[in-house]
Formats: sequence, C-alpha cells, structure tokens
Amino acid sequence: MPVAIVRGDGDSIDYIPSADVAAGDVIVQGDLIGVAAIAIPAGKLGALRVRGLFTVPKASGTAITA
Repeated sequence: MPVAIVRGDGDSIDYIPSADVAAGDVIVQGDLIGVAAIAIPAGKLGALRVRGLFTVPKASGTAITA
C-alpha cells in the first residue's frame, strides 16, 4: 500500500525575500498572494500565509475589480 508523506498544511509557503519583509506585508508572486505573519529578514527563510481571512486596507485612488 502507498504511504503518504505530509509536506505541509497548505496554509503557508516558504519564502526567502530579497529585502526585509514586515509582519502584515502583502507579497505578490506571479498569480499567488501571501501575507507575512511575522517579519522576515532579507535572505532568510520565512513563510507567507496563503490561506485564511485577512483585512487589508485599500490604497486610495485604486480600483478593485472582480
């Protein structure tokens, strides 16, 4: 019988930023959007939350389309 190996919970992905990332920063990578739950120093492995509910302020002068 095949044995499954759990690789993650699907709620977050690994991320190594080129510049410091603050907790709460929204990071866009291609078609994927993630939120840093904690600060991630430049060049260090961290994680982006890609699943859940977030409140994000809308920048003035921008439009949000469906």
